[in-house]
Amino acid sequence: MDERPSDSEQPAMAPMIHDGPQTGVKGVLADYRQHQLELSQQRKQQEAAAKAALPRHQAPKDLDKTMFTADDELSSDEEFEEYRAQRMAEFSQAAKQAGFGTVRDVLPAEYVDIVEKQADSHAHVAVLLVNGNSASRRLAELVSELASSYTNCIFLRVQAHDCGFSDNHVIPTLLVYQDGQLVSNLVRVIDRFDDPDNFGRSDVAKLLSKSCSADFSIY
Repeated sequence: MDERPSDSEQPAMAPMIHDGPQTGVKGVLADYRQHQLELSQQRKQQEAAAKAALPRHQAPKDLDKTMFTADDELSSDEEFEEYRAQRMAEFSQAAKQAGFGTVRDVLPAEYVDIVEKQADSHAHVAVLLVNGNSASRRLAELVSELASSYTNCIFLRVQAHDCGFSDNHVIPTLLVYQDGQLVSNLVRVIDRFDDPDNFGRSDVAKLLSKSCSADFSIY
């Protein structure tokens, strides 16, 4: 005799639990469903508490018609869009805290350590070697303005003389690493611009788009 339990006797599968927000499309949807479940449970608890506090002469069914009508007016699509916007803001803040999308001043040993630590993350690490000349200051300023447009890249600024560069004619230099490997080595990077003496935001944006595989907004 087959003693295997029937389908109706199979134990219910426990819901998947994760420690923090998920970043993929499926993860966002899963977190959203969990978020909706928690809201539903909160509403049931609040409704039960409100019914318990009703005067005895008031029928509980009257409360059902008036509770949470403001929340229920939102469609599921609107709720999801609001939740997704909230999640994107959280991801952006987390990226900034991790050093992505910002320019950091570091020493040579620090930048080597950062490149090695990001070797398996598929993120880009852009190292800007600068000195005190006007071209370096201008380039560093524009890179700082554009860095926030791409949160999958860590931008590091290093003083060239700390790295042993004695020839100021090769500065500023831009080094870009991905998966721990050097993928772009732009010596005297301003020579890539149409006008090395008068380059602007759009020039730097195009350069970074090519070097870091990023879609920088040009405005």
